Amino acid sequence: MKKTLNPILQVFAIAWMLFVTYKYFNPHHPEYFGTTGLASAFSKTQSIFQFLAIVAIGYVGWVLYHSYNDKEKVSFKNLTPFKVLLAFTAFLLFFAGFWFLKEPPFKEASFITANLSIISKLATVYLTLFTFTLYSFAFGKKILSFFKFKIKEENKLGESMLSIGIGLGVIMVIVFCLGLFKQITATNVILVLALASLLIYKEIIFFLKRFFLEKFTFEARYFSFEIFFLITLSFVLVINTIDLIRPMPIGWDDMGVYLNYPKQVAGTQSLLAGAPNNYFLIASLPFVFFTNEYLASMNGMFVSFWGGILMLFALVVLMRRFFKAKYGLMVASLIYIIPMTMHQSYADMKTDMMLFFFMIISVYSFFMWFTSQESKQKKWLILSGIFAGIAFGIKPTAILLIFGLLVGLFYKLWGLKGALGMFLLTWIPLHLARALQVTIALPDEIILIAFAGIILLACTLFFFANKRKKIFTKVLVCFFTFALSTGAAFTPWMLKNIHEHNYTLSISTILNGYDAKKPKLDLKAMGVDLGECKGTARIEELDRYLGYDEGVMRYLSLPWKVTMNTTVRGFYLDLSFLFLSFAPLGLILFFLRKKDYEKEKQKIWQALIVMGGTSWLIWLLVGNGVIWYGIFGFILILALTAYFFYENQTTFIKITTGGLVILSVLSVIALRGTKFGNIATIKYAYGIQSGLQTVDIIVPSYRQIACIVTGGTWNEKTMNCKEAQTQEISPVYRIGTFIAYFIPDNNHRLFSDAQLDKFKCVDDFFGNNDLVTLRKLKEAGFKYFILDLNTATIEKDPNGSLHQKANRFVEWVNNMNGDMKMYVHVYNKGKGIAFMEITDEEEQN
Repeated sequence: MKKTLNPILQVFAIAWMLFVTYKYFNPHHPEYFGTTGLASAFSKTQSIFQFLAIVAIGYVGWVLYHSYNDKEKVSFKNLTPFKVLLAFTAFLLFFAGFWFLKEPPFKEASFITANLSIISKLATVYLTLFTFTLYSFAFGKKILSFFKFKIKEENKLGESMLSIGIGLGVIMVIVFCLGLFKQITATNVILVLALASLLIYKEIIFFLKRFFLEKFTFEARYFSFEIFFLITLSFVLVINTIDLIRPMPIGWDDMGVYLNYPKQVAGTQSLLAGAPNNYFLIASLPFVFFTNEYLASMNGMFVSFWGGILMLFALVVLMRRFFKAKYGLMVASLIYIIPMTMHQSYADMKTDMMLFFFMIISVYSFFMWFTSQESKQKKWLILSGIFAGIAFGIKPTAILLIFGLLVGLFYKLWGLKGALGMFLLTWIPLHLARALQVTIALPDEIILIAFAGIILLACTLFFFANKRKKIFTKVLVCFFTFALSTGAAFTPWMLKNIHEHNYTLSISTILNGYDAKKPKLDLKAMGVDLGECKGTARIEELDRYLGYDEGVMRYLSLPWKVTMNTTVRGFYLDLSFLFLSFAPLGLILFFLRKKDYEKEKQKIWQALIVMGGTSWLIWLLVGNGVIWYGIFGFILILALTAYFFYENQTTFIKITTGGLVILSVLSVIALRGTKFGNIATIKYAYGIQSGLQTVDIIVPSYRQIACIVTGGTWNEKTMNCKEAQTQEISPVYRIGTFIAYFIPDNNHRLFSDAQLDKFKCVDDFFGNNDLVTLRKLKEAGFKYFILDLNTATIEKDPNGSLHQKANRFVEWVNNMNGDMKMYVHVYNKGKGIAFMEITDEEEQN
């Protein structure tokens, strides 16, 4: 039967792969063939491939020279991490010099001064990241040694990744403790590190020796996938690095949250009220240490970039230890090069790269426990739980990883029945906690019946899975070991959040805390009937990722929709076609194929499938189509991709897999080339213009707005702000925009009404009376209004609810009359921002 099915399934697999690829590159695909896609920006892409052609020709010449000397492999001996860093820097400067000579706008400076500018800025980045790495490693190695974690001598990279993960957790705790007493200052951090150095000086010396002196060898066949990935990944890292040499963030989320909040932590020298985020504590340190705000911002962005580098190494370690060494570079490269991941490595610098690093080392530690032959060895399970807890403190979406690990735990101890029972039980806390703030669109009665059925089925499965008391006790011990370890890593934030909420205990309290100083619009106090306020923001913001179709197909069709960008378009959402190509038939092909791995490897594959499948299935139903929420599931699909290419002996499958991988990598690099080289930021990198000039080019009027709302006086001629002796404290009504990053203490100044639901409530309730709406908002304390003129563009329908609200707001501003007026300070349609102030004067000059 298997002999009959195998060729049929393989032909079907190839047909599916080619069909998905064809549909992905269909001329209607928005990123590749849209008005702003690859076809319309070929000249820039052409320059990218000209450079890669030069690299390829140089490599071929080098190969011919060495093959003449009867060598069969690329062999680099006596390498050290420091030498690798020097080689990467040389490669970066080679490309920077090529780009400088190739692009006419950058010839305003000399070739030498341009490269010296890049070197000087990178020097601060290298110093920052080296210091982070040094102390993280030293703290972590000390702790791992104290608890006697046994790591094989040849697995030095694995030891380093685990040490850095634990050490980062220690640094988070240190900054957290300083923040409790409002003492996050450069002096205090240096003092703590200096005192700590007395305890970890041996580990510091050990790291310095490993980094500068410890040698290793890299070998690969001349023309192999390893060389292909090494060159392409190095090139992507180079262009991402150059794009990050800029004086400010440029993404929506990093300017609003992920770099804005670390900047606020440094400015207030304390923890922020509200939701936890371990990442903020790490990313705040560049803002603490650098007095130059532009260097601080740049180094803050590179902290996120560093998380991506750690993720790459962690993936290599995971693949080498539990699968095969040759999988490592392929899996790491493919996951880093997909557009969605790459976007978070050079543009919108979020927490997800650092989050994924902790996820991977949590999985690594879990598999170390999973493959352990010692029944009492719980240390690795504890370590996995700690890393999962740190990940949860970075972003609550790590709950998908935690549930996946729990299902994997039950799979090891009770097999598939136990795994299924644990999977069903995960739905109860996930739904009740609303971890992702979304719910499945089913009637409440159906959900309650489903929960009752889930509990009954889960209990039945657990009862019949194994009746022996000894096994049941072992399961409980392992479950609570992992759960308590995860909870312990999150406990500092939990206690802080409960304290902020006057010790009120609830899921919302634990996760979100409470910020009493945050501006609020009390609709009830304004006399608005809350029953008549039916907001549409959730549909406009989140449901656009999922799509608006109804029924079960809304979820079943989600993998197709997110691959083809049919609901929301953008480089930041693009997955390439590989996941959809390999995901559906991968498991069938894997299980039908003859097993050639030893028993331990088979169990690891099965566990990865169970855990990754759990994560993706939960994401499919509750993730609302936000693709990066399901990032843990990518490990499974990419590992299967590597398996198909390296292990499958069927020629057609091997050629098809390899060809599609190469096509994906080259096409993504081409698409990335269209996004590379923003003239303003590259001129800053080359030293052609200052940080201040660059900011004014990218976000004109933002400094003016920040000056006025903080009570300062803006001078149009000099483009400078005369700061007020006493800062303005009036809350600011904000509809979108990147302005938050530029306003000090903005989490206590800005009221965000991104989709204008609150404005609509007030405006509709008082009969769309312009003057009454104005007076009500002024009575609520608002004096300034900042509007993103592109607010409605996230909605496709020009007659949709968001367009109607945005149009009404603009109409309201334009219709002001009576004793009060709305004075418009800024209206920049090109940059999409308007800034208004309520004034009692008839005119303002």
